Amino acid sequence: MSVALIEKLESVTESLKSQSEPVQVSPATVELVERLENIAVRSAAPAIEPVVPVGYEFAKASQPLVGVIDTGFAGNNPDIDYSRIILGQERVDGDANPLLEAGESDVPVSPALEIIGATQNNGTGIDGINDDAPLFAARAGGSSEQWAQSLIEFVDAVRKSGQPNGIVTLNLNLTQLNSDGSVTPRYELTDAEWEALAYAHKHNVLVVVPAGDDSETMSALGEASLSFDSIMTVGAAKRVRNSVALSNACDEADYSGSGYALDMVADGSSGETSGTSVAASKVAGAASQVWAANPKLSYRQVMDILQRTATDLNTPNWDEATGAGLLNMAAAVHLAKVTPAGGCPCQVAGLCQEKSASHWHYRHLLQWQECRYRLQPDYSGTSPS
Repeated sequence: MSVALIEKLESVTESLKSQSEPVQVSPATVELVERLENIAVRSAAPAIEPVVPVGYEFAKASQPLVGVIDTGFAGNNPDIDYSRIILGQERVDGDANPLLEAGESDVPVSPALEIIGATQNNGTGIDGINDDAPLFAARAGGSSEQWAQSLIEFVDAVRKSGQPNGIVTLNLNLTQLNSDGSVTPRYELTDAEWEALAYAHKHNVLVVVPAGDDSETMSALGEASLSFDSIMTVGAAKRVRNSVALSNACDEADYSGSGYALDMVADGSSGETSGTSVAASKVAGAASQVWAANPKLSYRQVMDILQRTATDLNTPNWDEATGAGLLNMAAAVHLAKVTPAGGCPCQVAGLCQEKSASHWHYRHLLQWQECRYRLQPDYSGTSPS
């Protein structure tokens, strides 16, 4: 069945659903529908198409340093070129190596390094989103301020690396030990953690964080994006129906965190692993390709490009469940190539006159306001009050 025919049928179906009165359907139409049903292949909704690398070959000098701070990394994955990785501190066991050998820990190893940087077209494992970018890996837990120390370490590594920009994904579920001995999610950051995020912001590092795997709440790291415009909060999406158009086929994963801090969503599955940390890794990888395509962009331009090119899902425009929509890396890289440094992607997309607050939530409206101010000849570099 052709894509055009399927899309036409979907359009007709939606039109019929909107009718308030019963619609008389001819016998010929009934016969046609029955024939199409016999032709169509009945199957469970497939997974979202992966973020497929398209063979970008951006110069190494243009690549950002991409960091992952997580609870553990495999030390013997044949799909990863470990010579590309700067090893940060191991803050869980206290040794100098964040890479884990088989049986060394009962903590599941993170798939983030593989998702972002696995070697492409080698016949092994998966194709990473960007196998040209240099990587950084540090091991920390979510039950203490370890990750904040690792974040500061990463920022310093970016400054020493010679790479033009830095992106880090904090794939951690923050927890707390209660007086009764139970361990529960932690929804407040400590002063040291706020200071680490401020340090990353000061040095223009883009921080990508998961929205958390509780559909009723937003993670503490996700909520921090309301305080720092350098933090991007990512939820997870999944395919919920067999539709050709992803805008109709996909929706928020039932475990994905939601709320006003949510920026966008990405496919939350990778092999047998699923979660918003997987989605955040995919967005971090895509962001690295966007920045490699145009390293003179600011972190805010990179974030805005990713959101403006996302495929809208669920409620039209931004919503608390899916943010700006589903990651579309190919469109984002294309827009990055034609976006002037220091300008705004909405100029290229013809959106600078858009004043509707319904398209972005409050934080994005403030960014739009600053964009308008920044275009003024006498702009001083401070945000409008």
